[in-house]
Amino acid sequence: MKRLRSPDKLVTIDELWQDYVKELRDRTLLPKFDELLADAMFFMEQLEASSGNPANQARYARAAIVFSAAAIEAVTNDSLAAIDELMQWQPWPAESIKEQPFVYFRRLSHDRVRRLQMRGSARQKVEYILARLETGEGPFAERDLADRLRQMARIRIRIVHMSSLSKPNHLPSILNPKQVRNLAELAVNTALEYCGLLEEGFSRMNLPIQRML
Repeated sequence: MKRLRSPDKLVTIDELWQDYVKELRDRTLLPKFDELLADAMFFMEQLEASSGNPANQARYARAAIVFSAAAIEAVTNDSLAAIDELMQWQPWPAESIKEQPFVYFRRLSHDRVRRLQMRGSARQKVEYILARLETGEGPFAERDLADRLRQMARIRIRIVHMSSLSKPNHLPSILNPKQVRNLAELAVNTALEYCGLLEEGFSRMNLPIQRML
């Protein structure tokens, strides 16, 4: 990851940060989570077009759910990376502490961010990121968003981990094409809502979400 040049007497940290924000926004590659969201929506479209073919509906629904969950994981990790990059420049100059984005992170532990990146569970990471939005400029998550994210994680685990099949009562069975479609639609809509929430919230805090390379 490219580092900012060291500040000198003629350049303030605010000016350096603005240059860095512009550099990130000028990159031509789409963020990884956007690509994964596009994949999820593509498979949802294929699901809609496969009416009358239950096997294909199930296949496209599984793909939409897995890619939606992957987009959520990616945008969460990218958001943590953005916070980590900002905190690497501590201690910040006193004149910058009350400016965006520094003001929202001045009392937070960099070690906490690093621990989440290395060993944090998906739930812990999501809770940390949503808490940052609540203490920042918003927007605020719907009350049931965290519940839907946990439900999506359970559904994804059931799809991709065979060991989950030994615990069939942990999730209701997918019995028919309508249920398959409903779960896929829930997954895609939840991913769109969560990713949009983070993009808007971090943009308001003047902290662009980075793409982890």
